[in-house]
Amino acid sequence: RQEVSLGILAPEVGMEAEDAGTLIKRHGGKTMLDVPPMEIASKCQIDAKVCFALHDKYIPDIQRLFPSYFQIEMNVIPILIDLSLRGMYIDQKARAEWEARLDIEIDFYKKQVLEQGIKRPGSPQQVGYTLNKRGSFLPLTRSKRQISTKSGELEFLDDPLAAAVLGYRRKAKLQSTYIRPMGKEERFYTEYFMETSVGRLNSRNRNIQNLPPDARHMLLPDNRVFTSVDYGREHMYILAEMSQDRDMLRVLRDPDPLKNDLHQHTADLMGISRGLAKTLNYAIIYGATAKTISERAKIKDMRRCNSLLNSWFKAYPTAADWITSVQAIGLRSGWAEPTLFGRKIKLPDEPPDLQKNKAVNYPILGSDGEVIKRAIILCADRGLAPPIMAATVHDSITFDGDVVVPVEELEMIPGFQIPIDVKQTLTWE
Repeated sequence: RQEVSLGILAPEVGMEAEDAGTLIKRHGGKTMLDVPPMEIASKCQIDAKVCFALHDKYIPDIQRLFPSYFQIEMNVIPILIDLSLRGMYIDQKARAEWEARLDIEIDFYKKQVLEQGIKRPGSPQQVGYTLNKRGSFLPLTRSKRQISTKSGELEFLDDPLAAAVLGYRRKAKLQSTYIRPMGKEERFYTEYFMETSVGRLNSRNRNIQNLPPDARHMLLPDNRVFTSVDYGREHMYILAEMSQDRDMLRVLRDPDPLKNDLHQHTADLMGISRGLAKTLNYAIIYGATAKTISERAKIKDMRRCNSLLNSWFKAYPTAADWITSVQAIGLRSGWAEPTLFGRKIKLPDEPPDLQKNKAVNYPILGSDGEVIKRAIILCADRGLAPPIMAATVHDSITFDGDVVVPVEELEMIPGFQIPIDVKQTLTWE
């Protein structure tokens, strides 16, 4: 991975900046708490000076080369800050019911794993050792030092114990991170940020995206209803536009809602269920490999996954050619193809199979992030900024109250139409 840090960039402006790890090591500590306060203060001052110097040096080039990108980023930041500070009202009755329900489910799973000798379901050593003893073998971690018990590995095991461990971990995480702490709060807060590699929005300090859809009803509007807009099929439209696959474009542009369902069209072409077709369509976007299909469709038979991939490529040959082309370009140049708005994203220094995956999904996901940020700014400019704007998750924006959203403008943000769904609900969904 190409490293970019203040320590590396500081010489560009004739300065030096010591990284935190070196500073901690110099003082014989393990964390910044072990560094004298005056040393920390000095580092902060130096880092700030370097940042300002780098800003002054590079801002003319950034504004000249990437005027739209820079302006969008700067405009969306204050909106995300306001959104983070706004929060959503918590229905404590619904939350308490969820807490009680989770306690029962956690106890159920814990009893199952305890009966098999696992005292700590969160321990990779205990879980891996016990499953291996039962003949359910798991791979080693990248370091080769212990057995990997990540969710993706456990999901592939036909073993009820693996399912129980997964159930326990998910329910316990939800209870400890979200549901129980919310009992002491009036509003649910998260911190929105843009630090993902492709430029999509994310949140931390209780990632709102990890709150399950069936638990979201405990968040209520301040003004009777929520109004939400959702670019639910955005990825498929972006893939069709970038690849210019005529069959995809024909289906997606059909004005008849009974005929513009691309997932059903894929199912009909391939002779599979719509559910599998939908999973397959999105698996293609996230990598276009048999391994990706295996992981997302939970299909162990790799021959079956290869067959599905080949069938999809035959169903959409132009899109398949585009995928093959961007993978080759990515491996050769180390960069993904530009997003809809012209931004190029550097691929991580990873093995070729992972680079090929990201060469496909970076242009699509990067475009996705650019569209939603422009949508947030557009809505804010139309008088729908926080506190009216209440939340954003993935490809949706939620507003507090019965509001009118600029549908036509939102749909045409990328320069072609991506239909959005608008709905009103009494609780958050």
